[in-house]
Amino acid sequence: MRAKDFSGAENLLKKMIAENPGNADALYRLGAIKYAQTNFVQADSLLILAADLTSYQNEEYLHAAMLAADANDNYQRSGDLSHKYLLLPERQNARIKRAQSISERSKKIKGYIEAPTDVELVKLNESINSVNHEYLPFVSLNGQNLYFVRRENNLEHIYKSEGQGFQWANAHKAELWDDLPNAGAFALSSDGIRAVVTICGNNGLGSCDLYLRKKVKDTWSPPKNMGDVINSQNWDSQPFFSADGGTLFFSSDRNGGYGGRDLYYVRLKNGVWSEPVNMGPNINTAGNEESPFIHPDGSTFYFRSDQWDGMGGFDVFISRLGEDFMALQEPVNLGYPINSTKDDGAFTIAPDGKTAFITTDRMNIGNGGRPHLDILGLELPENLRSIPTSWVSFNVFDRMSGEGVPAAFELVDLQSDKILASGVSIPWEKVVLPIKTGTRLGLFVRNETYLPFSKNFYVNEVNDPNFPHVIAVGLEKLISESTFVLNNIFFETNAAVLLPESRPELIRLKEVLLENPGYKLEITGHTDDVGSVENNLRLSLERAKAVAMFLEKEGVGKERLSYYGKGESEPIANNNTEEGRQANRRTSFKLLKINN
Repeated sequence: MRAKDFSGAENLLKKMIAENPGNADALYRLGAIKYAQTNFVQADSLLILAADLTSYQNEEYLHAAMLAADANDNYQRSGDLSHKYLLLPERQNARIKRAQSISERSKKIKGYIEAPTDVELVKLNESINSVNHEYLPFVSLNGQNLYFVRRENNLEHIYKSEGQGFQWANAHKAELWDDLPNAGAFALSSDGIRAVVTICGNNGLGSCDLYLRKKVKDTWSPPKNMGDVINSQNWDSQPFFSADGGTLFFSSDRNGGYGGRDLYYVRLKNGVWSEPVNMGPNINTAGNEESPFIHPDGSTFYFRSDQWDGMGGFDVFISRLGEDFMALQEPVNLGYPINSTKDDGAFTIAPDGKTAFITTDRMNIGNGGRPHLDILGLELPENLRSIPTSWVSFNVFDRMSGEGVPAAFELVDLQSDKILASGVSIPWEKVVLPIKTGTRLGLFVRNETYLPFSKNFYVNEVNDPNFPHVIAVGLEKLISESTFVLNNIFFETNAAVLLPESRPELIRLKEVLLENPGYKLEITGHTDDVGSVENNLRLSLERAKAVAMFLEKEGVGKERLSYYGKGESEPIANNNTEEGRQANRRTSFKLLKINN
């Protein structure tokens, strides 16, 4: 059934059917015309009549009715008709495989619909959805801005709306992207200082390329092509940042993949992006994979595919990633009604972890109307929610002047010594990072003209980006006889044995000393007032010595290290509380200029 101009024949066939409603041939021919016009609703209703009038024994009529029912997502009818077709005594061999495929698809759809996921989909109102295509939603870190792409007159524009949940104000073109022609899929880093956007047909390396913008104070740089390390001569699009901003995921149909469009990632280290890494066969298939989204927990990964076990064209899937961003097992379909028999995808979750949005064309199909993409909202059931995630926020400033200071930072899991996030802070800009609850973390901040800063903390409660765990990072100038405390040095109770969690801190202290050979270091141990004065003095000295021995073993010259114990004699807090005693149990340091 091929598309042609059947206008004259259509009128004649309608007249014939009006005169004789049992004219199976006229019903078949008119149904074939409607099928060619992609009006699958009418094609389905006409062709089933033709097949029924011939008792489902006419091979041509039955085959056409089966195709129309399948195209109309009438899965019960298509399954029944495919079964009837396969029982015909005379069939065309070329059509048998198609009938078998439709039979399997109808069974699969039936299984999904009869075991639905407990969610209710809400179509966002006209403040977001219009007669145009709306797709690729993205929620800002504070949960109060919804970004999405709208296609108007075959050009893409990025829109923004203020609100939360499912209630959003009238959308307007986003200021950040308003100066870019045909800017489509984009990603915004959680710290708000890097953005990657897809621009097509801009004399780039391929049909669509990824471009990077950086925020300097309140001004965004012009978009810069990310170059041939990341972009290919093909299609590269749909970027998404990990929550720490150190990894960028995207979709590409470049050569060397598993099929059509594959998912890749690149990592940012020391300001340089790595080469793209294909996410492997537990994600990518011979079909197409698009719209990557990774939850702030760093392991829960969503994407859409037209190849994995699904209901329709594109379905949304969930996967769990390992530390190398490779999937630990095959992905799982999110089920019905999140997925439908149409094209679904561009799944994104708001920072609250339970509100989600999806793009679909299921809402506007029927009576010959052309489908267009809309954005739907839903609340995820408990079993589909990710690992609880909290947030930490800090800004870096000069302790004396209060002025903002740029500084390199690392957020480290002290138990595993794994760097969870790293980057460079921007003066006056807050850094907001996701953290897993129930983990002891260390924050390390460095600027070569300041003393090193460290802080350890433990967040047990789940918060959100609007109410993060706040750390004020006040830096002091690196001058001779500067004294500072490093808070990530730990010992066994009542002993001078360094715990493994101390290693990240001491390695960074070693690096400071090696980078500043003109200074020597004085190490002083302190205790609280629990125990005898003599024992506390001895313990503080032995702990300071343990730190010195560690640094010496790591390559710091013995002549640059000295150590002392002050016991309980120099408290910095009240020993009547546990918090005060903990503050007094510390290791302090003094940098001294070496006199040549």
